[in-house]
Amino acid sequence: MQFAKIIVLFVLALSFHVAVAQGAADGAADGTADGATSDAEPTDPVVTSPPSLGTASPGTPVDPVGSPATPGSTAAPTSSPTPRPTPQATSAPESALTGISREEAELLYVLDPPPGTENNSSNFLLAGIIAGAAIIPLGFLAGWMMNKNKSKVKEKEKSDCRNIKKLLDEKLEELKDLKAQAVEKGQEVAREKLMQSVGGTTLARLDKAEQEYNKLKDMYQKCVIEFGDGIGKTAFIFHGTEGYPEENWFPWLKEKLESKGYEVFVPKFPTPENQSLESWLQVFEEYKKYLHEDTIFIGHSIAPAFILGILERIDTSIAKCIFVAPFLEPLGEETYDQINSTFVNQNFDWEKIKDRCKEFNVYYSDNDPYVPQKASELVAEKVGAKTYLVKGAGHFNKAAGYTQFEELWARLQ
Repeated sequence: MQFAKIIVLFVLALSFHVAVAQGAADGAADGTADGATSDAEPTDPVVTSPPSLGTASPGTPVDPVGSPATPGSTAAPTSSPTPRPTPQATSAPESALTGISREEAELLYVLDPPPGTENNSSNFLLAGIIAGAAIIPLGFLAGWMMNKNKSKVKEKEKSDCRNIKKLLDEKLEELKDLKAQAVEKGQEVAREKLMQSVGGTTLARLDKAEQEYNKLKDMYQKCVIEFGDGIGKTAFIFHGTEGYPEENWFPWLKEKLESKGYEVFVPKFPTPENQSLESWLQVFEEYKKYLHEDTIFIGHSIAPAFILGILERIDTSIAKCIFVAPFLEPLGEETYDQINSTFVNQNFDWEKIKDRCKEFNVYYSDNDPYVPQKASELVAEKVGAKTYLVKGAGHFNKAAGYTQFEELWARLQ
């Protein structure tokens, strides 16, 4: 930001310097021209007066002023030289015009200035244009740098809040442990003996732990106010066969979750070429480090079957799984049945799957052109899910008008 300011000041100074230098050069040129003109000897104007059109008779000589000359008289020669014209100042425009007011003359002077006055104005205008052309992109650059710095600061604050949440949980566990120790000893001895046997050390540690916990709790509440109650939570949105992260309602839901403080991942899996359960699990391998007890899985179409495969293979329990138009059987479309075969032809360990996720929700439609209603109901039955029948939703994709998913979002909040 400081660098951008320095650049702006440098451009302004340079532009001003160019304007001043050009103005000085033009002034010098004008001065030279004026000097050359003043040094030249002015030539007396020769005025030839036409003969008077009076009543002089033909043949009568006419004197220079137009009256008939008396015969025999001789005109006296003029002894004084003809006076040279005095140069008039051009600063007052009204001296050059007659019959108009001073205000009108000034207006004409502004609209049609005398020669030699345009250069300085045009130079300053050119300098202004140069400075403006340089400042505009620098202004955009400075704004971009400020937004980038703000984003970095915001991300660091969110990271600090996640660390506070972790410390808060650890301190709560310590409190539970210390209280359990105190209760256990209290069951063994009376209150008087508890003070003697436990001593000041354990009670002091308990008091200190409570103070630290309350302090962390206050800090975390401030984080919740700033970033929402999703601090430390993660969400995964999985697309289906021939899908991709930017389709349907995925970007919209990602933005909604992020507004509540969630860290959201929308992985891209190979499809339809090289699509298989194994290839998708390889892609997901790098995301396993983000799984914890506050993680949410959201899958569309074939993705719920993939999620079941993940739950069978992980040791971490997650918070919730949301299945949209799920199925675990061939659908009668030869091309898709072949691509999806490694996902659905499985002997799932349902007990382990239900142990790895605390809650299941299933959304399905009454007019899905691909997945029969009973196929989704079967999946819900296997995992003990809450079911939500959405009428007229088709396959919950863009073709059915689903670029947003209000029903799902309303239950996530």
